[in-house]
Amino acid sequence: VEVPKGVHCLSLYFQNYDSQSGSDNKLRDYEIEIRRPAETQALALKGDPLAHARVTDFWGGVYKQFAVAGPAKYVVYIKRDRSYVTKLLGLFIDRAVLDPSIEKKPLPGFDNVKYAAPEPPDNLDTDNNPNLSSAVDLWDAVVDSVDKRAAIPLEQQLGIWVYRAGVANKAPDSLLASWRWQLGIWNEGDRQEFDKAMKEAFKAYQKKNPDAGKDGGNASVLEK
Repeated sequence: VEVPKGVHCLSLYFQNYDSQSGSDNKLRDYEIEIRRPAETQALALKGDPLAHARVTDFWGGVYKQFAVAGPAKYVVYIKRDRSYVTKLLGLFIDRAVLDPSIEKKPLPGFDNVKYAAPEPPDNLDTDNNPNLSSAVDLWDAVVDSVDKRAAIPLEQQLGIWVYRAGVANKAPDSLLASWRWQLGIWNEGDRQEFDKAMKEAFKAYQKKNPDAGKDGGNASVLEK
């Protein structure tokens, strides 16, 4: 995997979609290792990995995410252990800190369908709410420290604390929505908004690509 300049989130998506069709399929259990590339595979797999994770109980789908810095190349080694095969359904690289100078191009179907990160309120008044003020200050400190190695393990934990403090101190809905987006946590309203946008985008994509979704059955599912 080639990672561009800057701090990025490397996400791997796994789903054990046929776990109910065979007695052995449900027992899949993988190990993931992030390693430095080398001249040969044997050399790349020598020594300790830079990071590792385990994938188990993933019938409903699971993401495994790693913080990586570039420009650099990394080897993603997925060990099947005693499983019959490994399945990797998606690999994504997202910038941890958005660069406004980089031109954003819409995904297929999203030319006219809008689905973007919620914007936090422009003028947030926390003068009479010191607890919320402290939560906002902590959030800003976490965001500003995203490129620091020691901050990475604390980012999600501190972010959850900030979000809980925001809920307890009646933070504006727009601020909570922005925090949820960046933390990767959803409520029912977020899921409904996502489902609606995906259906509209897929229909827009089908207009330009009439055969899309016919083989996999996705079209009939989304039309429902």
